[in-house]
Amino acid sequence: MTLIGIMTVTFAANMFKSEPDYGQIVKGLIVPTVPKGSLNAMLGLVGAVIMPHNLYLHSSLVLSRKVNYRNRNEVSEGNYYNAVESAISLGVSFFINTFVIATFAVFIIKN
Repeated sequence: MTLIGIMTVTFAANMFKSEPDYGQIVKGLIVPTVPKGSLNAMLGLVGAVIMPHNLYLHSSLVLSRKVNYRNRNEVSEGNYYNAVESAISLGVSFFINTFVIATFAVFIIKN
């Protein structure tokens, strides 16, 4: 958790230091676009940054719980807590990815 916190803070600081157009970031979150000539960079960045392993990690969390699968309440509770853990993890990943992609975009546009 400490290392993820450090990553979040440092990537956020890096993004704020690069001074992206925050209006364009919000617009891009609502209406995603690929600027002309940046398809290769976008594909490489998405492949390198997006973290699908979170989904696999959290499916393992469900399997590692001691749940009586015959008791619907325990199964429901296990599913609820798995959804909460996954939402938190993917939410943090979303912000880290946004920081990295916004910083990358600023340097692609400036160069």
